[in-house]
Amino acid sequence: MKLHSLRPILDEAFEIFGDKSEYVVAAPQYRAAANTAMGWKNSNLRTEMTRLLRRAGVSGWPRLFHTV
Repeated sequence: MKLHSLRPILDEAFEIFGDKSEYVVAAPQYRAAANTAMGWKNSNLRTEMTRLLRRAGVSGWPRLFHTV
């Protein structure tokens, strides 16, 4: 399985958008649905990360929140 480094992807996004966005995934509906008065609820990060990677055309890896 080929591992990908997120650093080049994030660096490219920063070159395009600069520091205009506070979030890597800036879609407010994700935060609004999960951020409740009691804290973060119902936020399936792996599913959302998989969906975003698929849309970006990047294949995932077994441990999405680890780069190695």
